[in-house]
Amino acid sequence: MSVVDAKLKADGRQVKETFTGAWFRGKPVKKVSGSIIYNVWSDREDELPLTILNDPRLPTLGDRYVENGVVFRNVFFTDATPRFMGPSGTRWRWEATYSVGGEFSNASTSDEPEEDEETETTLLSFSASIETEDFASAVDLDGELNANSLGEFFADPLIFKSGILNLNFSRQERRNPLGKSIAFFQAHNAAPLWDVFKPGTVKVADVSFSSTTTNFDVTYDVSYKLQYRPRGWFVEKANAGFYCVDAASGATVRALNADGSPTNDPVLLDLSGARLVPGSAPIFKNFRVTNPMDLSALNLPNPFEI
Repeated sequence: MSVVDAKLKADGRQVKETFTGAWFRGKPVKKVSGSIIYNVWSDREDELPLTILNDPRLPTLGDRYVENGVVFRNVFFTDATPRFMGPSGTRWRWEATYSVGGEFSNASTSDEPEEDEETETTLLSFSASIETEDFASAVDLDGELNANSLGEFFADPLIFKSGILNLNFSRQERRNPLGKSIAFFQAHNAAPLWDVFKPGTVKVADVSFSSTTTNFDVTYDVSYKLQYRPRGWFVEKANAGFYCVDAASGATVRALNADGSPTNDPVLLDLSGARLVPGSAPIFKNFRVTNPMDLSALNLPNPFEI
């Protein structure tokens, strides 16, 4: 005979993981290093080290690391060192130490092996800034109309200043991002993003990238600019016009002042087109100017956790 038994040593799992700065499907990617040690018993004192390492009960170099049935697809047994420990009862004991290395994410482990996806990413930088913008409104923050005591609107609208939060990500990717850049450009989040931002409030303002080839290996430096606007990216307009639906005839007529002269400013309308009673709050209409997309598919890290 030769090798008669091989078992994982009781304290044989000495594995370390380190965050790499990369993200996969929204989960952090970790670098794995360390060793796995097996006890091996032989019935020959002069057993060959390579015979020890080629026993089918031991890992094969290049195999994926498996722990409790979970396959870590990008973590491998990289090298092995057998060491003769001496007699053990009627047999001789060896220790086979295997180095493990690679990367994994909680989003990429499975109990079934499958094809690896070339979607590894490494976050290079992140920054955030706030810019201000002006927007006009027919009502103030308390719902008060921008009008005089007779219900006539003032010529100049109310101007508000609001903030837009810019989120700038730069990272290195393995897959050509051109298709993704086209699909997500000027798209807004169709669902809550990072469990913080409501649907329609974050849009992809810009995606740009450059490629680098080293030893026939291509990587892409990709920059993403996301913008968060609390009131959303829909264009909001008060339902108003110079014409309205006449309550008596149902016809569309020119909006008139009390003295019968045409109005100089648009009048507020209800959803049927009839003129609102003076002093009523405007009815606003929203217009979609960006496409809804699942922005979580970009696998960008949660900015609140960086």
